[in-house]
Amino acid sequence: MRWSFRIGSLFGIPIKVHFTFILLLIFIALSPRKDAGTLTGLIGVITVILIFACVLIHELVHSIIAKALKIDVKDIILLPIGGVSSIKDLSKDPNNEIWIAIGGPIISGVLSFIFYFMAKVITPHSSMDFAHGNLLVTLFWVNLILALFNIIPAFPMDGGRVLRGILARKMDHLRATRIAVSIGRYFAILLFFVGIFYNWWMALIAVFLYLGGESEARMEQMQLSLANVPVKKAMITNIMAFPSNLTIKNAVEQIYHTSQVDFPVVKRGVVEGIVSRDRLVSAVKEKKEGLYVKDIMEKDFIAFNENTPLSEVFKDMVENSISSAPIISGNRIIGMITLDQIAKYKMLKQVKNSLH
Repeated sequence: MRWSFRIGSLFGIPIKVHFTFILLLIFIALSPRKDAGTLTGLIGVITVILIFACVLIHELVHSIIAKALKIDVKDIILLPIGGVSSIKDLSKDPNNEIWIAIGGPIISGVLSFIFYFMAKVITPHSSMDFAHGNLLVTLFWVNLILALFNIIPAFPMDGGRVLRGILARKMDHLRATRIAVSIGRYFAILLFFVGIFYNWWMALIAVFLYLGGESEARMEQMQLSLANVPVKKAMITNIMAFPSNLTIKNAVEQIYHTSQVDFPVVKRGVVEGIVSRDRLVSAVKEKKEGLYVKDIMEKDFIAFNENTPLSEVFKDMVENSISSAPIISGNRIIGMITLDQIAKYKMLKQVKNSLH
């Protein structure tokens, strides 16, 4: 996900934080409190960090179960509204999705019990009211709400994923997704209107739930339409590639004659990196036109084999926020694929099918 950065890893799973989460901490730290001392902001920040530690544990359980089932986990990203585990290929086995999804609410329920017990033992006379309780009471309520909220059978919450897994046992995965997303859509609309009158945070969560469900449905539809199609059928073969020892000045002169925006940098036919049109233009503005393209190319890039299913290519490109990637056969580049080209291929395929 864009605008997120890595802060570490647990159990071999990269942990990332979205920059909006940092903004949330700054907002809490600087929020004025008329009836409290100067440490109020710091206490608020610590409370939020502990709450998100519980959210992280929730997401870690999802990811650990996935890894135990031999499913790849890309990362976990913490956002102001919660956490997201990037788990690949859940659609291949409905049972796997059920087990992975149900683990989160279970661990949140266990954590709520632990914090309730600790609050009763350590501070037996404290209020268990959410608004007036101490930190342990707050963590108890947060985990209880997280557990109960996630078992609601509305996609993309954990309960909705369990529902989709159950439905996918009896029908195709796309139809199961549509049903779960529809339930999630109605729940998000209801939550939004309740949030408008009672709590703006609920309304914000409702918006993210609605958009998340719609995005999942579109992704599922796109992947289904591209299933069993090798990427070589849709790739662009007439591409411009730069030798690694080409100067930036000469490269810029060449890009005047093409609409291509990303260019493979090759040495003896082997791709060594990718350089974008924007990066070339920026290098010229920075008076670096005498350097070689290899000096400014992106060395960390994704490439696909010519026989990789187009559905997998599309998913990987979206998840990694890349707009284009080289296609290779053996070690040599034979074409490029872009998100625009995938959309174009899908559209033309639909037109062709309508003619028959």
